[in-house]
Amino acid sequence: MQKPTATAKKYIKNHDVEAIVLPVFSDEKDDPLFQDYDILMSKQISQTLDENKFLREDNTFTLFYTNKKTKAKLIAVVGLGKKEELSLEKLRQLGGKSFSYFAEKDAQSVALPLITAKKLKDTDEAAIEKVARALTEGFLLAAYDYDQFKTKKEEKEKEKKKQKIVSMQLITFNDIDLQRSQQSIATVTAIVNNVNLVRDLINGPPSIVTPDFIAQTAKKELSNKPYTRLTIFDKKLLEKNKMNCILGVCQGSVNEPKLIIAEYTPPKYTKTVVIIGKGVTYDSGGINLKPTGYLETMKDDMSGAAVVLATIKTAAELKLPVKLIALAPCVENMPSGSAIKPGDVIVGMSGKSIEIGNTDAEGRLILSDALHYAATCKPDYIIDLATLTGACVVALGSLCSAIMSKDDTLKQAITKASKETNEKVWELPLLEEYRDDIKSDIADLKNIGAGKGEAGSITAGLFLSEFVGDCKWMHIDIAGPVWTTKGSAYTQKGATGYGLRLMIEFLQELSKKK
Repeated sequence: MQKPTATAKKYIKNHDVEAIVLPVFSDEKDDPLFQDYDILMSKQISQTLDENKFLREDNTFTLFYTNKKTKAKLIAVVGLGKKEELSLEKLRQLGGKSFSYFAEKDAQSVALPLITAKKLKDTDEAAIEKVARALTEGFLLAAYDYDQFKTKKEEKEKEKKKQKIVSMQLITFNDIDLQRSQQSIATVTAIVNNVNLVRDLINGPPSIVTPDFIAQTAKKELSNKPYTRLTIFDKKLLEKNKMNCILGVCQGSVNEPKLIIAEYTPPKYTKTVVIIGKGVTYDSGGINLKPTGYLETMKDDMSGAAVVLATIKTAAELKLPVKLIALAPCVENMPSGSAIKPGDVIVGMSGKSIEIGNTDAEGRLILSDALHYAATCKPDYIIDLATLTGACVVALGSLCSAIMSKDDTLKQAITKASKETNEKVWELPLLEEYRDDIKSDIADLKNIGAGKGEAGSITAGLFLSEFVGDCKWMHIDIAGPVWTTKGSAYTQKGATGYGLRLMIEFLQELSKKK
C-alpha cells in the first residue's frame, strides 16, 4: 500500500478518492464535513440517521452509494456512540475496521476525517498528532497479512482482494492540522512497517526462522541505518565470554546459538537503555517435552528478540535522542542425546551456578547471561521482554502482559506508554518471600520455583533479578498478547507484533526528559 497522506477539507470535493468515512455520534451535532456530503446526497444521509437512531451507536457501518453526485463512489457513515467516550483506541479501531470494510468493497482509496477527541487531556497540537497517529496506525496495522505460503487459487484471490486498497488519506480542517497530520503519518508509517517486521519473523516457520536467520535479518535491516552498530556472538565468542547458559539451552539442537548485539548511539543523548528480547526460535521444552496443544505455536517464543531488534531499527529511523542497546540471545530448545537434563548444573557469565530443575524453563537461562552483560554496560534502564511463563497467561490472559520492577519511575513510564498504545500491561509484585523457592540445595539457584507452578511468573521474575545488579530494571512477560487465535479490529490471527509500539512510545517520552 502507498504511504498514507493528509489533505485539507477544502480540497476533498475535487479529490479523486473512492470511499469516504463519515463518523457520527449519538450525543453531538454532525460536523461540517458530514453536512457538506449530506447536501451533495440531497439529505439522504441525515434522513436515514433520523429514522434509525441506532445507526449512531458504536461500530455501526452504514453504506451509501453516491451515484456520481460526488467523485467518491462510496460513503460509509460510522456510528461511534457518545463523543465524550471517544478514545485513541476507538480511533485506532475505526482505522482498522475502515480498512477491512472497504477492502471487501474493492475500494482502492479511502479517506477518513481527523476527529477531535475531547477526552484527550493534551494541548491541541499533541491531540491532533495523536488522533492522526491512531487512525493511521489502525488502518495500516489492519492491512497486514502473512500469505507467502498460500498456493490455493481461492486463497490467493481472497488476499489479492484484501490488498486492493492502495491509498489512505486523512481529511483535516485547516492547514495547521494538515501539517501536524503529515508529521504523524511519517512517524506511524515507520512504526507499523517495523511492527510488520516483528509479525513476519514470528509467523515464519521455525525451520526457516533459526538463530542464524534472525542474525542475518538483523544485518539486513540495520545496514545503513544511522548511528547503528551490530555485533554477533557465535558459538566460539559465547564460549569465550563464558555465556554457558545460552550455550546450555541449545545443546540439543543442530542450530547453533547467536547473541545479537545491536547498538544505536545518536550524537546527542541523555539516557541509555538496554532492551533484551528472548529469542527461542522453537521451544520444544527440551527433555521436559511439551505436550500436544502447547507445541503448535512455540515458534512465537522468539517474539522478544524480534521486538527489540525492530525497536532499535525504528529508533534509528525516527532519530530518537536515546542511546539504545538491543540484546537478542537466540537459541533453539530441542531434545536429543546432547541436550541439557534436569539435575544438570550450569555456571553462566555471572559466575552463579544454576541447577536445572526443568529444561522447559529455558528462557530465564538465556536471559541470565544477557542481563549480566547488560548490567556491565551501566545503562540508566534495563528492560527485558520475554514470552517467559504460561503462568502469566493463566493470570492475565492473552490481552495483557505482566510487568515486574522495583523502580517506580520505570513502572509509571511503561504504564503510561501502555495506555497510549493500548498494548496492555499489569504489574505483578516481586515478593521477596518467594525468593526461597528458587534456591537450590546443590547450586546457587535453580531455574524453577515451587511445585505445582505456584507464583510461577513471579519466581521467574525473581530469578532474572539475580543478574541485574543495582541497575534499574523491568521484566515484561509478553507470553499472552504476542499471539492471537481470534484477531481484532487491526490484528489478524497469528503474531500481533505486540511490544514494538509500547517500546517506541516509552522511548519517545523518555527522550523528551532531560
